[in-house]
Amino acid sequence: MPEIDMNTLNNTGILEGYGALIYIIIFVLGLVFAFWGAKLVKAIAGLIGAIVGSSFAILLASYFRDSLPNEQGCILIAGIIGALIGAYLAMALMKMFICGFFGLIGFFIGLAFTSNIIVAIILAIILAVIVSMVINQFLAIITAILGGLMVGYLVLALLDHPIAYLLFLVVAGLVAFIGARYQIKNIK
Repeated sequence: MPEIDMNTLNNTGILEGYGALIYIIIFVLGLVFAFWGAKLVKAIAGLIGAIVGSSFAILLASYFRDSLPNEQGCILIAGIIGALIGAYLAMALMKMFICGFFGLIGFFIGLAFTSNIIVAIILAIILAVIVSMVINQFLAIITAILGGLMVGYLVLALLDHPIAYLLFLVVAGLVAFIGARYQIKNIK
């Protein structure tokens, strides 16, 4: 597949008129991620789990519909229960995946420094437990950094000056810091 050069597209007029809209969308998404990113990630994970869970439950209830007393009501109830279970499982799996990922990182770090598999496993467990205790703060910090980078990118995109890279770092860092503080302060 050939690579797409955005400057060529812009020079041909294809993106003309949409540049400001794209910058506004990036700015708004950056602020949303910086200030409400952890809640957004949890909501998206819960929504995906609810859709999968309700679909599976409705499919399963439809398979047994001949033996159900009120088939439409039972299928609806099965869909609601499946959505609740699916949302809970998706959020739990998301947290387990993040903890497992950092446990794996701890395992490889321990293996690299000590070459002892027992020490590596102990380090993996310790790191996974620590991350599980601060998972909400971790999500807040990561999404705030992502939002800060998105907002900071606008400085690079809009300024054609050697100081733009310094301003990018300042804006990205400031938005990430303020967003992370806001999110961590409002964790419940």
